[in-house]
Amino acid sequence: MSGSLGRAAAALLRWGRGTGGGGLCGLGVRAAAQLDALVKKDKVVVFLKGTPEQPQCGFSNAVVQILRLHGVRAYAAYNVLDDPELRQGIKDYSNWPTIPQVYLNEWGPGGRTEKAGDPLHQDSK
Repeated sequence: MSGSLGRAAAALLRWGRGTGGGGLCGLGVRAAAQLDALVKKDKVVVFLKGTPEQPQCGFSNAVVQILRLHGVRAYAAYNVLDDPELRQGIKDYSNWPTIPQVYLNEWGPGGRTEKAGDPLHQDSK
């Protein structure tokens, strides 16, 4: 991870973003694939309430400020208030109940974005 991105990741973790389970919890295959594509499209992806220019909650504002503080300017931001399906879908995708959610190099609140069907996550027999 590059310097400023690594520092931003560490700051976000210190800020209180732990790790959750990781599962699709009733999320449809098509919706999961679309979310997976969004998360993997950019190095840094943020699902927040509002926009980076106008966050609509204190936690979303904190994420935006942490990224700015560490010089992370290029990131994809998705306003979950514009789309109720996206708002619930990202929670199901990550198995994490709250917004904002930050993904750094495909790592988010539920860990790496690979899901149960991936070879690395299959039980050994």
